[in-house]
Amino acid sequence: LLHLAYYYALPKSESSIPYLHRLCDIWKNGIHWLDTDGVETVVELVDTSQCVVLLLSCKHGLEHNMIEHRKEVISEILSLQKLICCRLEVEEFVIDPDDLEYPIIKLSERTLYNMKLISSCIIHQEPCVLDSKGHKHRLVQELLPFEPSDNIYSSGGRRVSVFAGRDPEILSEPTALGTGRLISHKGSSDVHSNNNIPLAVVSSHSETS
Repeated sequence: LLHLAYYYALPKSESSIPYLHRLCDIWKNGIHWLDTDGVETVVELVDTSQCVVLLLSCKHGLEHNMIEHRKEVISEILSLQKLICCRLEVEEFVIDPDDLEYPIIKLSERTLYNMKLISSCIIHQEPCVLDSKGHKHRLVQELLPFEPSDNIYSSGGRRVSVFAGRDPEILSEPTALGTGRLISHKGSSDVHSNNNIPLAVVSSHSETS
């Protein structure tokens, strides 16, 4: 969280004395900032700090900025995971847009969609994906609001922001996301595993006013 605060709340400056340039709040398990492109971001640790939750929003008309920011923040979080706890496998989910009530305390109480299945649907041009509990189908485009359809249906999905530049072909492989059984990226049954660190990418939204 301190790394994200330093990276996103402080401007790039030649001065040796940093200063807060963006609106930023930090609490014991989360950080919130509003950047100069009009994108509001919250990153929180939930489920006794086993899960990282990312939420984004923006004013209407700034969705492109939010998509680019989403890609950048996800990439930064994953880079930190590899640097700080590289021996832990990470599993990623997208939370259902209809299940975004804040605060998010336990991910197991939300409808989640495994990134592995989303990437597989995009690769095979399947319009819908099944949630992690096997109860609900959702259109892939509904799970990735404001993501340009060209990003999803061309170039093999490589430009989709939640993939953060990664190849969906690799993400769709079982070994890429794991099963929560090594040192222990995730099935819903693994959300509470001490050896599994899920990354929940919460569907972003824009405000009409």
